[in-house]
Amino acid sequence: MKVVLLCTPRSGSHARCSQFENPLYESLSVMDLLLPRDDNGNLTTQQYSTEFNYALATFNWSDAYDLKPDLITGEHIVDHDEKMQLIKRYEYPSKQEFLTTVDSRLDRLEQLDTWCVKVMRYHGLSNQHLQRLLNISDKAIKLQRRDKLKQSTSQYLANHHNVWHNAQATVQDIDYEKFSAIVNMVTEEDQWINSIALDVEFEYYEDLDFTASAWKKNQVDFEYDNSICEKIIDRYASKESTPMNIREQFEEKLLQKDWSDCYSVVSDTGYLKGITTGMDYWEPHMDALETIDIGHLSKDIAWLDMGTWFGVMPYVMREIGFTNIETTDCYNHRTSLDSEFQELWKQLNLQPQELEVLPMQPFDLGKKYDLITVMKSNLYWKTQDVIMYDGDSLSRQWQNLGDDGKHRTYFTVYNQQEWDHFFMMLRKHLNPGGCAIVNPEPWVYDNFDTYADTRAWLRRFEEHKRSQQQIDKLTNYLVIRP
Repeated sequence: MKVVLLCTPRSGSHARCSQFENPLYESLSVMDLLLPRDDNGNLTTQQYSTEFNYALATFNWSDAYDLKPDLITGEHIVDHDEKMQLIKRYEYPSKQEFLTTVDSRLDRLEQLDTWCVKVMRYHGLSNQHLQRLLNISDKAIKLQRRDKLKQSTSQYLANHHNVWHNAQATVQDIDYEKFSAIVNMVTEEDQWINSIALDVEFEYYEDLDFTASAWKKNQVDFEYDNSICEKIIDRYASKESTPMNIREQFEEKLLQKDWSDCYSVVSDTGYLKGITTGMDYWEPHMDALETIDIGHLSKDIAWLDMGTWFGVMPYVMREIGFTNIETTDCYNHRTSLDSEFQELWKQLNLQPQELEVLPMQPFDLGKKYDLITVMKSNLYWKTQDVIMYDGDSLSRQWQNLGDDGKHRTYFTVYNQQEWDHFFMMLRKHLNPGGCAIVNPEPWVYDNFDTYADTRAWLRRFEEHKRSQQQIDKLTNYLVIRP
């Protein structure tokens, strides 16, 4: 019998796997080939780089391999032999060997008569590999847990101690920000397992008898506020309900509003009319928001729209039902238009916080958010680096009107170091499980060879649901996570 357990965390998956013949547990997790362990088999405590952690979290195995930590003397990684039994290795495999690990292990599983393998979302199996695994198996089971509070606290404690089975300990208190990140992760695991369209048997932790298993659940006592934890869980519960169609609802509310009073207070009426009478301008916004599954998020997420300009998006999102959207804008970007914007924002019931972002300079937003959006932004234009010379005088003028009626804009853009600092500041203001979307406008990094290194570095932040070919060459967006 060849069995696949499709599992969520802390659902008794190790104990359930052990009840089948030849349990191979997490033998398809290639992550183990990049994580050094000590003599006892525990993950070492060395600090991994942010980029390495991000590559693991997004299953970008090529980057993860390139960014892997050094394997020092006395440390090992975990591999599997031809019979899929655990072995220690004291040096990393080659990159080619690493990137073909899953294919090799599936080949071995196909040759074995009996086994049980458990698979979770964080193992990062591609759909192709998962389908092949299911094709060579005789039975598949979805294993979950009903009690989300106990599941999430169990995961929190396992993370806290880095001990996953048979642990006994006492924890004095709980970090609710870290607990929130755990709940988000558990919810994503549930989403993943429910998205696998299989007519298979469901099993629940609460219904299974694991008393005879060598894998015992952790016995850890700690105090927490049940009401706070339940509220955090409720915040993510909507992810499992029918998602909101953000594109359709945005278009409906945008076109439903009478914007005539707004047109009367701005001098650039053509621009405002152009973005309030159709959806072309908003396509990058919708693509980016769909990428982070905005339709599954709670309507009370703490959302900050940086550099809001007219403020159309936060206004429409409030009309859709998002109740906790704040904004920022920069006086130096709207100097001559300030009185117009103040009147416009009054009509839209917006009170943007004053914020100017400069390269390599820290900024403080005063609180943390679940979502930060920086859309259609010229924030990364370093116009302060531009000097205009007309043959007689020098100035900082960075825009002029050509004889053809087109505005010419002159600027330099952020390099890798400046983006890294900006992303660091964004992460500082994100709640656990939150993210920021940055949409530099226009996207210049594909057009000039001098930006090749910065372009290669920025690629790790792309999470497009559409292919790059479907995205306008001057439009791109990046997703930044804690």
